[in-house]
Amino acid sequence: MKVETGASTYKVENKAVIRPRMETNKYPFDKMKVGQSFYFEPASVNHLMKIRGAAAHFGNRHGMKFSVVRDGEGFRCGRIK
Repeated sequence: MKVETGASTYKVENKAVIRPRMETNKYPFDKMKVGQSFYFEPASVNHLMKIRGAAAHFGNRHGMKFSVVRDGEGFRCGRIK
């Protein structure tokens, strides 16, 4: 079957090539239980924001919740739900 969309034409086939999604985690969110945390010293504010964002994104996708708080010279990311 051919499908035209504006300037392009595509041939639709019954061959599906779907690779399994590989999930590689830079941080140990998947191994953490409620009440566990890890300590880190960010190299910059940008690095801190990346870890916070990664924790929020992972938590939203997996029904978990994380908190990042200051701990001495660095920060601690903990699973709270």
